[in-house]
Amino acid sequence: MKKKCTSISEGYGDQQSSLNKIYTELYITTGESEGPQAEHEFRHLERKKTQASPEGTVSLSDIFKPLPGQEKCHRTVLTKGIAGIGKSFSVQKFILDWAEEKENQDTQFVFCLAFKEMNLSTDTKSLDKLLTEFHPALHSLNGSTDYVKTKVLVILDGLDESRLQLDLENNKTVTSVSEVTSLNNLLSNLIQGNLLPNAKLWITSRPAAANQIPAKYVDMVTEIGGFNESQKEEYFRKRFSDDLTLADRIISHIQSSVSLDIMCQIPIFCWISSVLFQDVFSGDGKAETPQTLTEMMAYFLFVQTKHRSRKYDQKTEKNEENLLKTHREFLLKLGKLAFVHLQKNNLIFYEEDLEECGINIKEASIHSGFCTTVLREEELFSQRKVFFFVHLTIQEFFAALYVYDCFTNKNTTELSNFLDVKDKKHTLLDLLKMTVDKVLQKNNCHLAYFLRMLLGLMVETNRRVLQGLLTSPDPSQDTEKKILTYLKSIRRKTLSPDRCISLFQAMVEMRDQKVKDEIQEYLMLKDRSKTELTPLYCSALAYMLQVSKNDLDVLDLKSYNTSDEGRRRLIPAVKSSRKAILSGQPASCHWGQFLPFPKWSFILDTYFIYIIKQLYLFLYHITLLSTPRLADCKVTTEWAEHLAFDLKFPNTPLRELDLSNNDLKDEGVELLCDGLSSQSCKLEILRLSGCMVTETACCFLASALKSNPSHLRELDLSYNHPGDSGVKLLLELKDDPQYKLSILNVEHGGKHRMIPGFKKYACELTLDPNTAHKNLRLSDGNREVTWVEEEQSYPDHPERFDQWPQVLCEQGLNERCYWEFDVLKPFNIGVTYRSNERKGDVNDCKLGRNDKSWSLNCCNADCFVLHNNDPITVSSLRSRSSRVGVYLDWPAGTLSFYRVSSDSRIRLHTFKTTFDEPLYPAVELRTHSSALLCQLP
Repeated sequence: MKKKCTSISEGYGDQQSSLNKIYTELYITTGESEGPQAEHEFRHLERKKTQASPEGTVSLSDIFKPLPGQEKCHRTVLTKGIAGIGKSFSVQKFILDWAEEKENQDTQFVFCLAFKEMNLSTDTKSLDKLLTEFHPALHSLNGSTDYVKTKVLVILDGLDESRLQLDLENNKTVTSVSEVTSLNNLLSNLIQGNLLPNAKLWITSRPAAANQIPAKYVDMVTEIGGFNESQKEEYFRKRFSDDLTLADRIISHIQSSVSLDIMCQIPIFCWISSVLFQDVFSGDGKAETPQTLTEMMAYFLFVQTKHRSRKYDQKTEKNEENLLKTHREFLLKLGKLAFVHLQKNNLIFYEEDLEECGINIKEASIHSGFCTTVLREEELFSQRKVFFFVHLTIQEFFAALYVYDCFTNKNTTELSNFLDVKDKKHTLLDLLKMTVDKVLQKNNCHLAYFLRMLLGLMVETNRRVLQGLLTSPDPSQDTEKKILTYLKSIRRKTLSPDRCISLFQAMVEMRDQKVKDEIQEYLMLKDRSKTELTPLYCSALAYMLQVSKNDLDVLDLKSYNTSDEGRRRLIPAVKSSRKAILSGQPASCHWGQFLPFPKWSFILDTYFIYIIKQLYLFLYHITLLSTPRLADCKVTTEWAEHLAFDLKFPNTPLRELDLSNNDLKDEGVELLCDGLSSQSCKLEILRLSGCMVTETACCFLASALKSNPSHLRELDLSYNHPGDSGVKLLLELKDDPQYKLSILNVEHGGKHRMIPGFKKYACELTLDPNTAHKNLRLSDGNREVTWVEEEQSYPDHPERFDQWPQVLCEQGLNERCYWEFDVLKPFNIGVTYRSNERKGDVNDCKLGRNDKSWSLNCCNADCFVLHNNDPITVSSLRSRSSRVGVYLDWPAGTLSFYRVSSDSRIRLHTFKTTFDEPLYPAVELRTHSSALLCQLP
């Protein structure tokens, strides 16, 4: 094992280096930074600008040791990392340290089984035979080793490269290392612990394939994070130690390019960059520095072709066009291989895969040697060969080359499985639009970078270095400009914010810098509220905030002057902020995929619809989020089961959970209690205020507390209907010293709280005739007010408004309350302290013009909210006659205004403050307007 792991090849495959000499310690973090990867892996890097804190990292040699607070060692560790990040290098380093007797000396055997090699094994066998095939030295032991009693580590490297069909739920049980079975079944039993139950097991995988292993079979998940800034610089200075000026020039150029700087977090991409820029910067000075990813890949292709041509050809082509023309047929065959398998998400190819694309193995190796550069080749234990591109991006670029060639030469037959073109004639623009639409479909996120580079090839400056390889499109068709226009016109609300960002990146790849430049100017503005952002510009802003090297202190969506769709597209920027205020933002379930991430504080307040569907996937990975606020998030019983799972997750930091104002009902509380009763649950505060629960739910809660009495100290069940028996049951636990429960809130309960939504807080209001201005007429039992020209014969009263046509309600509110007005414009409705002035100057008594009142003011065209004479524009009400809802949560200090229709309630604005006195609903009317307090169930 020491002999096998001492040396390593980098890049070309024909350059051997000492592993200990070139290996740079990578960041390995405990836990997972994200949920399941359904997108391109570089998007993952773009969000991950900072490395994990030291307390969240683990040394390579310690991955099987217990974490702080744990007692048992881990049996199975799953290590995730994107392509080229250093997973296999880490495996090799781990083995070398063990073989050189530096680390893990309590382990007697280390067996490394690579999936790309096991793919070639088709016959049935025993585990003993499989280990011997991979490690022939075991023959000398003559089967004398009892693996069950020996301390063994088995490494399954490259799960993402597996073409085996693992079935960990319906497999046949195998317990003996000598029992013969299929390789699928053998590995499934090894992972389950039926085989070698005492052995340690280490599985490595790209994130997209990691979910093949159910969580119940994994004791710890780690993730390799790649190079940070200093490590990148260290890499290039080591590589060009004899020419530090060149190293500094390369480093400077990489840091000036956002995309390149992100990609160079990946060690193999640092090698790609060094090969490319050594040629560009060391030449005659005439070569242009690549500006886009497409142009960079084009240069890399040319440099590699030139390198191999010098090494293997008898004469070297000096003319760039002739060089690529000579290799054109072979390169496009590689492109076909890349594209065919990119659609399947395959990164590993075998001889039969190459032959299907017309590539002759011997001819490819002898003629150009190209298979050992861009496409690498390795001999396996079976003397068969496995092939793979140096990096996923190289494969994506070759796929783009191939599809571009098919499009420009009208060879659409080869693409029939990708595009439904049939026998119809399509222009190049038609084909590009169809490709854009195809990639934007739900299951094609892995094609995002392929699309960027395909569109990038439409730009002449990006493909200039590829003369002789590609055909230029007809310039008279103006395809480049038209496809850019098409990208800007896409406004599908079904697109996720990340895909909208991908469209923006494609425009940048096509050298359209206008949006990017204008966003940079926008970020320099001191007052951004006056500049309206279109959804496209919001996508650009979200991307630029993500890739910025500095985290945003606060992302407050309501501070941006844009539409709801624009705010939705800003959601990915949450991951670049320390604190995100998403209060009152209407959303759908897929917003949750962007939330949350370690070290951030979140305020997830009102009307954040169905976010829990995705959010639950991340709660148990959060290292610092110990108090998530999920009040008013439309959490229903459907997602309570997932929250229960989070509560049961070992070592979760969750200590306080606020689920107030979500219609969980008894069924949801029952599911939640499954987690609450777990010994792993350390929850101290649980708020279920306004969740439509009854005494039945109280029984579930009491039972959960009896199972896990040591942690929950505060339970809020206010604004529910627990009944006398439910309250009595919980009070008994509160008074029992063996339980931690010391605070129990069951106030404001009753049967009327069993109504969905805000209407459970409906309050009975009447207008106060002693405060009504004389041009206001009250009617309908003092629930309706109308502006009239003739003054009413009201008696003088010290609380009557004399300057402004306003009226207060009789009731002062200091709880949770909801009411609705049917109003006729123009109007001004809101709330005020009773101590507000009634007479005199406008700022002393007019709604919203002072620090004692808050209001929604609507004229014929404009609507704005007002407090302390500071107006904020909100969405206009659609018609002159409208219904407006007002929700007051006095203890929480929030006041929200809504536009109400028969089927929806749309938030207009939420004030967040601290109230010092009871609030009185109030109305101001103008000529020919009226307001009616609605009767709510």
